[in-house]
Amino acid sequence: MLPSMSVRRRATTRTPTSVPESAAPTLRARRNPVWLAVGIVAICLGALGAGQLANRLSVSNNILVTTTAIERGDVIEASDIRTMRVGDISGISAAPESELTSLIGQVAQLDLAADSIVPEGAAGKTVVPAGSSQLGLSLSAGRMPNGFLPAGTNVLLVAVSPGNEKPIVPGEIPATVVSANGTAHDSGDRLVDVTVRREDAPLVAELAAAERIVLVRLP
Repeated sequence: MLPSMSVRRRATTRTPTSVPESAAPTLRARRNPVWLAVGIVAICLGALGAGQLANRLSVSNNILVTTTAIERGDVIEASDIRTMRVGDISGISAAPESELTSLIGQVAQLDLAADSIVPEGAAGKTVVPAGSSQLGLSLSAGRMPNGFLPAGTNVLLVAVSPGNEKPIVPGEIPATVVSANGTAHDSGDRLVDVTVRREDAPLVAELAAAERIVLVRLP
């Protein structure tokens, strides 16, 4: 007998064949020219906006603002306005600091709220219409309405006759309020500036001196 032979199976391990890197396919990202252009435009706009912002922040202006409410027809005093430093105010009408001295003593041409910018042309000299005269009245309590009486309000100056004297002719004199915001320090009377027809001015002055005027507000 032939000697027994053991047959051994040799396990064969296959090593996977590696693909050379040079043989691997190369994938390239495709660039969209539209998005590339959009990105360039966005960068340019961002740089432009930053430049404009820096320019505005670097600009400084000294302007005039109110410290209290000023009514049209009021005489502007030094305590009514102050200076303030601001940045860029392009497109906004504002009186510069250099006009501070010239505004003192002038008459407000429009209503100004407290802490608001004083625009160019906000004050000027009192202009009396042709054929008219301007007078100042000092009226005690009960001789004029309480509350706010804005400039430009049409009123009647009613002449009051003392005792049994004959009525004054004309008894009603039309007038227009120029300013009604002052108060007399000694008597507490309200100070009212009005314009009347030139021919009525002497009579109004005489009645005012005798404290014989009642101011009536019209609708």
